[in-house]
Amino acid sequence: MDEKDIQKHLKDIWRLAVTLTGAETILLTGMPKKDIREALGKLEKLSEMQFKQVMEKTPVKLSVVMTTLEEVFLTAEAKRSG
Repeated sequence: MDEKDIQKHLKDIWRLAVTLTGAETILLTGMPKKDIREALGKLEKLSEMQFKQVMEKTPVKLSVVMTTLEEVFLTAEAKRSG
């Protein structure tokens, strides 16, 4: 998988995140878990302006997507281990 494909998949994760409410609990393992963690790490490094460019015409704030992804994926992991 080349860098262009990786970037496309990251953008897909962020765009799909706007369809989540934050009430979902999704427990991931293996490669999907690694991919979400990587997507969150890269998302944290973006400025709001860069995020708006990535999201194109989807009116959503970076902090909202970040919080939703953390609630859905990381909270599920914490509940499982806690």
